[in-house]
Amino acid sequence: MPASVFFLISDDAADTASNDNYARLPKAFVDCGWNVSVADPARLLMNPKGLAVANRPLHRTNVVWPVGFGSEVGFLDRAHLLYQLPPERLITPIAEQVLGHGKAQWSEYCAPSHISNDPTHLLSVAEQNGGDWVIKPLAGSYARGVQRITHSDYGRISKVMKASRGAYFVLQRFVPEIENGEIRTLIAAGEIIGSYRRQPINGIHANLSAGSQALPVATKDINMRLINDIVEDLKRRRIGYAAIDTVGDYLMEVNLANPGGLGTLATVYGRDFGADVVSAVTARYVT
Repeated sequence: MPASVFFLISDDAADTASNDNYARLPKAFVDCGWNVSVADPARLLMNPKGLAVANRPLHRTNVVWPVGFGSEVGFLDRAHLLYQLPPERLITPIAEQVLGHGKAQWSEYCAPSHISNDPTHLLSVAEQNGGDWVIKPLAGSYARGVQRITHSDYGRISKVMKASRGAYFVLQRFVPEIENGEIRTLIAAGEIIGSYRRQPINGIHANLSAGSQALPVATKDINMRLINDIVEDLKRRRIGYAAIDTVGDYLMEVNLANPGGLGTLATVYGRDFGADVVSAVTARYVT
């Protein structure tokens, strides 16, 4: 009997998604012979037999794969329901997808970072240590709100934070190599699917949605020691799909919620990497 995967994808994904995972991932599994179901996570329900979506039970599915967080309304309720599934049924345990997706994670691999919601504290950190910094919202994504702070403009830290009073921000040591771009490495079920360089066109924003350019990257330019250390941690935490962004010797971020990159890899290298993802997932989740 073919393996099965159930993708939880919002009905409006085609209009709101930042990448094409909502279409590319299901197609990859269909092409490889899996039974594929897709439904909006808002249709999630629970009955005496367990969790179901649109009357289709989830406990009989090899892999349940939420693509993104879904709508803000009912988000925590859906997370609580998905937490009832055995972690091995989910591409990533829901607790990891919710709590592991953020800039406070894996900080030991990042450039020196300080996190606070107190502008006075982060301003004093910058003044006491000197040099250039980057400030960014702790819960931000798509490079929104990321700003470089030079030694002559520390006062902007307070201005940025007071505009979002009470929110937490990361003050991180500026890494000059970011001007040459960051390297995104896509990971599926503990296997490296591929890497590419995100080259900023203007400034320090390497996110493709911020106007950077995707380019091939040579293996010698990838910090494999750093990548492998993080991959081992992803495997230990049963995180099945992630994108690791690195610059030189430093980690920038690990994206768990709905990491883009599969379509970009296909464009950059001229081949479809979908079968590689399916192969890795099959080896890990199907017995």
